[in-house]
Amino acid sequence: MLEDYISRLGNVLDLDASLDLSDIHPTPLPRRRLRILEETPVRQGLLEVLELRQCDLLPLIARRNSSLGRVMKPSQKLVYELKFIVLMRQCVNRISTQELEPEVREQILNIWAIKQANLPAVLWNSLYNTDEMEANFSASEPPLDLPSEDISEKRLQQARFASVKLSLQHFQQLSSLAGQPHNWPLPDFIDDIEDDYLTLYSNRFGSRWQRSLVLATATLNQGAILIERRLKSRPFCFSGHRNQKAEILMNVFQKYYAGQLQPYLANIHQQGEVWLAAHEAILTPLQNTLPDAMREYRKDYLDRSNEKGQWQQYRQALRRHTAAWQDILGQCDMMPDGTR
Repeated sequence: MLEDYISRLGNVLDLDASLDLSDIHPTPLPRRRLRILEETPVRQGLLEVLELRQCDLLPLIARRNSSLGRVMKPSQKLVYELKFIVLMRQCVNRISTQELEPEVREQILNIWAIKQANLPAVLWNSLYNTDEMEANFSASEPPLDLPSEDISEKRLQQARFASVKLSLQHFQQLSSLAGQPHNWPLPDFIDDIEDDYLTLYSNRFGSRWQRSLVLATATLNQGAILIERRLKSRPFCFSGHRNQKAEILMNVFQKYYAGQLQPYLANIHQQGEVWLAAHEAILTPLQNTLPDAMREYRKDYLDRSNEKGQWQQYRQALRRHTAAWQDILGQCDMMPDGTR
């Protein structure tokens, strides 16, 4: 659709307008080794203290030390760490009113301090250093589908996006724990968090949206360049006179730009605003934790306000493209109502 639009625009402007979008891809996340954050381990000797009845952590620790527990996926490790922290908090509250040997009390408080300090890194590693999140920033996924006119298919597309939005909202709630007081409860969805990871992995909306965004940006810039080049070389219409070419140009505008490209851009824009805002909400509580490589990536590809970032480049291309159409249609006295 994008290449066909540029081809038709070039034809009516009498300009060579080849546009090959096959090698335009979004930029994936930095390599995982550049994103991973170290977590301070709790020494095994300290964990032995937690087998005391005061902490009720023995079943949880036993699962963690099992053969399956040693190869936990990031999502499962996140659940373990959050449940551990909640039980540790209860333990610390209980021992405040109990008589314990000073050494035991100090060890329990030491473990509690380590787990609290680790939480931002645990959240970061479990949310963004996963196969599921990497799939949403892959460079190899196809762009988003064209908006469907079939009602059932349209509803299916909307339902898929709604499921992604909900999963990212759950990630937002988890991320927010990094900046909250330490009396937070476990999220009510925590035992079903695997469903959210599965949604992101199977849907891969983020990767497809970013691919659509870079393709749309290239198309908009190319369309603007063609119109600007033609107007710079010679007028398309003289003194508002509509010639035969002007009627063909209007057909390209109405059928291929307004009829096909604009609905696709509207979809990219609306869903992109939601997707970027969700990642902004996830990352903000972790901003002091982010590794350097991710800080740069966030600025370039996820920050909606960065004038040199990917989103603003798209917005600039859209404004340039709109202005070019206004110039050429205005020259031919064919400006549709509400264009400006």
